Amino acid sequence: MVSSDPKELEFHTVGEITQKLYTGKYTVKPLLTFKERSLVDSYRRNFMGNPVDENSVNQMVQNLAVMISQIKYRVIKKEPWMENLEDLVDENVILELFEKTMNVEKEYRDSLTKAAETAKTELTAPKT
Repeated sequence: MVSSDPKELEFHTVGEITQKLYTGKYTVKPLLTFKERSLVDSYRRNFMGNPVDENSVNQMVQNLAVMISQIKYRVIKKEPWMENLEDLVDENVILELFEKTMNVEKEYRDSLTKAAETAKTELTAPKT
């Protein structure tokens, strides 16, 4: 059976603007509940100022809103510097953290698919 337990990751990068080193360990949930997905969307909209038309918001702000909101609700144990990502100036840090965080769900879903394919093969294999 595939485990949906949270996964601990390590992070290590340097901010492109500040040249500050960002490191640490953090724990990521591979899946969000319906409630958490709703909270992610609410946080994302609030980050952008709750616009009537999201297309009126700068694309960079839209992207940051998506990334920060996902990190906020997926990361359950974090380093102190991860608490207020909105206050960072190094976009590369947010992007790298987002990609690593979202990869946890991708790996989980890939392992589910592989387990299902293995089970299907075993069930359909000729009995000897």
